[in-house]
Amino acid sequence: MKWIKTILLMCSICLVLMLVGFGYLYSRIEGRAVISTNAITTPTRKKINSAVARLIVEGRSSEVYAFYAQEVGDPLKASLYVESAFEAHVPIDMIMACGWYEGGHQIAMVDGPNVNGSFDVRPMGLNTYTYKMYSLGELEQMEFNIPMGAQHMADAQKKFQSTWETAMAIYNHGSPTGLDQRQIDYVVAVIRHEWELDRRFAVRFPDAIQ
Repeated sequence: MKWIKTILLMCSICLVLMLVGFGYLYSRIEGRAVISTNAITTPTRKKINSAVARLIVEGRSSEVYAFYAQEVGDPLKASLYVESAFEAHVPIDMIMACGWYEGGHQIAMVDGPNVNGSFDVRPMGLNTYTYKMYSLGELEQMEFNIPMGAQHMADAQKKFQSTWETAMAIYNHGSPTGLDQRQIDYVVAVIRHEWELDRRFAVRFPDAIQ
C-alpha cells in the first residue's frame, strides 16, 4: 500500500507542476498589453477587472450587466457575478467561466450523487459535503451560491499561494492532492471559455481597455 500512495503522490506532484506551467504561460501573457487572436485583442485578467470597474464608476454599469447578461441569462445574475468577483478579488471572466462549466449558469439545480453521497449545487458546483453546515435551500440561492463560489476560489489560491490555474484544479477536485487528468481538462475548458469572454468584452468595450 505504501508504494501505491507514493505513486499517487508523484502523480499529484506532476499534475501540479503542469498546472504551474499553465500559470507561467498566463503570467507571460499578463505581462503583455494584449494578445492578438484573429485580429481581436484579448485583454489580460487584470485589464478586464480594471475596465469593468472603470465602466461602473463612469455610470455605465447597466451596459456592463447587459453585456454579461448575454452570458449568464439576466442582468441581476450578471451583477451578482461581477460584484462577487470584486468582493473576493478574483478575475471576473474566470469566475463566470467556472459558473458556465460547473452549471451552465443555471440556478437551484443539483448534480449527483457523487461517490461519497454528496451533491454539487449549480451554478458554482458547491459541494453539499464541503458546505454541510448550510442547508440545500441556502446553497440553491444564487445570492449565496455565486459569492460563496468566488470566495472558495480565492481561498484556494491564497491558501496554497498558487496560480489561478492551480486554484481552479483545487476548486474542481476539492484538494491539492490526488489531482488527475480530469482537472487538467477542467482548467483548459475554463480558460478557453474565459478567453472567449475576454475577447467579446474587448470588442464590446474597446474604449475601456487601457
